[in-house]
Amino acid sequence: SELSALACEMLLVLAGLGASATGSASTVDVWHLTDVHVDPYYVVGSDTSDCYCETFESCPRMGKSCAFGKPTHPAGRFGSSEGNCASPQDLFTSAVRFMASEAPHAAAVYFTGDFAEAGASSPCVGPDSVAQKQLLDIIAWDFTAVRAALPDAQVFGCLGNHDSAPGDVYYSASGGQAWLYNNLSNSTWLPELEHDADAVATVRQGGYYAVRPAAIPGLTLISLNINYWVEMNPSAGTPGSGAYVEGQAQFVWFEEQLAAAKARGERVHILGHQTPGDVGGAQWVKGLWRRYANLVAEYNQTITGQFYGHVHVDEFGITRSCSTVAAGSAYVETTGIKWCSGGSNYAPGDVFGVGVDGECPVIPGTWTTDHAVTECETVCNGNATCLGFTMYFYPNVTAHECCFRAGSTSYKPVDPTSTARCYEKPSNNSCNGEPTGVLLPGPSLTEGYPATNPSVRLLQFDATTLELVDMLTYVADLHAANAAGTELVWTLEYSTKEKFGMADLSPVSFAKAVAVLAADNSTLWDAYMGKGDGSLYCANYTSATAPYPPKLPCTSCPQGPCKEAAIRRLNGTDILG
Repeated sequence: SELSALACEMLLVLAGLGASATGSASTVDVWHLTDVHVDPYYVVGSDTSDCYCETFESCPRMGKSCAFGKPTHPAGRFGSSEGNCASPQDLFTSAVRFMASEAPHAAAVYFTGDFAEAGASSPCVGPDSVAQKQLLDIIAWDFTAVRAALPDAQVFGCLGNHDSAPGDVYYSASGGQAWLYNNLSNSTWLPELEHDADAVATVRQGGYYAVRPAAIPGLTLISLNINYWVEMNPSAGTPGSGAYVEGQAQFVWFEEQLAAAKARGERVHILGHQTPGDVGGAQWVKGLWRRYANLVAEYNQTITGQFYGHVHVDEFGITRSCSTVAAGSAYVETTGIKWCSGGSNYAPGDVFGVGVDGECPVIPGTWTTDHAVTECETVCNGNATCLGFTMYFYPNVTAHECCFRAGSTSYKPVDPTSTARCYEKPSNNSCNGEPTGVLLPGPSLTEGYPATNPSVRLLQFDATTLELVDMLTYVADLHAANAAGTELVWTLEYSTKEKFGMADLSPVSFAKAVAVLAADNSTLWDAYMGKGDGSLYCANYTSATAPYPPKLPCTSCPQGPCKEAAIRRLNGTDILG
């Protein structure tokens, strides 16, 4: 097949590459590669705007309006950050060649899903079964290319939402997913399963596994199929469905693997695709995030890495301990806050009988503050969407008011000049306690959704403790290479430890880094996400050199509600359980 021929070509091209090791005897190097979205139907010069950088000739599904011609916005050799496109094979080839030259003796590659372009879940031509073969061929090509470039490394994968047909949909193996799982266990993933019968069995059952890599002694590597835990898989949250049953079985298995690793005195690295509560909207099924967070807290001395994908941008999220709040507990009061909610409001109307101010019921002037708080809590308790309220006190005015919130509650800086108070409804699924771990979704290789530069990341672990020592993120300037007709030049964008001024990469140190980012007028925030163009969050992408405006710009997030929401996400305090 065409894909097989390309894979063979990769073996020849990548043979004999030079090496310059970045690690030392005290560290273990592991590449993190994610969201590569390889598109074998990508055509240089095709239409980036409406044709997915494909043509009718390369993939008839695109329709004759995408016949090769002279589009206004032609696709470049290495991709189009601005268009509605996936990754050309030349981009993937360039990335793995760079990985081979930068750290040729890396022990492993953590390949965290979305191996194929999103469109591969629909057949280019023919029946739906063709899409399954398209996906299998692309996944096999990806893994063959990485192994050819890094023959000393073991390549461990986990499944993304675009690695199935239909996209986002994962059934149980018996319910229709065996075509994927049998292929992975018998062929594509077999070299890394360490001839482990249990690992082969769980891949065949649900696309997840645990192994003890020969290249990294003392480690248990757990690869999760998060597609069974997210709402984007339509039946994952439906009790009794095949996806729901498999998701529950995976959780029981996950707990067993953590307990076994701890009993052996080993450390655990976790691979998954969709992080909870991320910017991609992959909300986990109700109750599962709390369950996961509790396990991370329980085994926080065993788990030394959580590596994900899906978001396409450069971010992280702290996992925190969860607390159980008894029903009927008092609301949590925070004083001196001007505005203590994002999202929407809850407007109950004139519930106190003395009028409303906009959507906020006015409080009778004869009520004491304590009585007013009690009455406002009663109103909020009576509506499931109400998460709290802000009580405003106006000097020299008896008519105060209570504004009910249906969006996220507090996490705003204290303002000593304000008399307003924020009251947060107690929740039995609050996971906002002490830091226990860090979710690390790598920035994507694919250059779109939103507009970014392609990225790969080198993880460096202490060889004894297998704790993360540093992360080196590399990017390539897509605009420069496409415009000049030259090869991509990969450069070190930053070291996490150095850029964020961290003593180490522990959860506590990440929490301290978030505090620096959260400060008003933080220069680190500007560099990370505040300025948008040229930021770390966007892999140093800049629209100044773009051939045309991107369809989905990378977010610029200066001071204000955008930053506040982003800080909550990084801090792990904005995830629903």
